[in-house]
Amino acid sequence: MLSFLRKGGDDLNRSPQDFLVSRTDADVVIDVRTPAEFAEGHLAGAANIDIMAPDFVQQVQDFDRETTYYLYCRSGGRSGRAADVMRKMGFDKAYNIGGFQTLAAVGAPVE
Repeated sequence: MLSFLRKGGDDLNRSPQDFLVSRTDADVVIDVRTPAEFAEGHLAGAANIDIMAPDFVQQVQDFDRETTYYLYCRSGGRSGRAADVMRKMGFDKAYNIGGFQTLAAVGAPVE
């Protein structure tokens, strides 16, 4: 199984299924794809903060470090990098939840 889909596994990754059962209204979902990708469809209520943007760190640096953040992209690669960056910034509850299509396929609401 792909590492970003493994439940439990390492502390940085959460499976799409785990996300669906664990997410609360207080949690923040971040789509780290480009604005063009985001416009083609995204998880309901997700914010779009492009990991490839030169100001990604500046965009997230003032966020509450006690909040849980779920990050996703197209396949899990960029969101894994984004979660790693956020963890290094002190966000202990930043998780990579994989790719948009997989999340939609397991029932995550989309817009």
